[in-house]
Amino acid sequence: MLWTLSLSAIRQVDLSSDNMPFRERPVYIRDADYYFDDGNCQLEVGNCLFNLHRTILRRSSVVFRNMFLLPQSGEGESNVDGDRDDHPIVCQDSIGAFRAWCWALYAGIEELGSSNSENEKLDEEKCAHIGLLAHKYECVAIEKWAQEALIQRLNVGDRSVPSFRLRYILEVSRNCRWAPAVRDLGKDTSYT
Repeated sequence: MLWTLSLSAIRQVDLSSDNMPFRERPVYIRDADYYFDDGNCQLEVGNCLFNLHRTILRRSSVVFRNMFLLPQSGEGESNVDGDRDDHPIVCQDSIGAFRAWCWALYAGIEELGSSNSENEKLDEEKCAHIGLLAHKYECVAIEKWAQEALIQRLNVGDRSVPSFRLRYILEVSRNCRWAPAVRDLGKDTSYT
């Protein structure tokens, strides 16, 4: 294997004779905020690599907890999904939504429940991103928080929310089966 490194990307070119002709593997960009040097679970989202901590994923997500219980490779093999940059777990999510979900994972439920400056900066779209992926990956406490935070932000009467964002929020609410959120969508909110 030949590795070429740049500041933010890794490219692997397979030069082994059994894999000829050359197969160029995708170029990954390591996420600036959620590629932890001490992380032990590489995840690919688009062309972006995240290196998270299995302990945090296992603690927060039923999906990841169950995934980590599954046997990954045969005896003598070292191809465990997510154990290296060239063998990541592939997540079919948008990079923006995944970053928002990572923020919620690493903030922890105690911090999410508190009123701090980072929580004050959350907009409806970020709450919807967090809720969507919390629903997908079965992070029950985070999903509940995201739904409540989203409803709270939508019910602020002096703000206008663009219609494209409201459509996205409505889609997320339906996908997550958030009936109260769907009923309250747009209540006391101006459409632009």
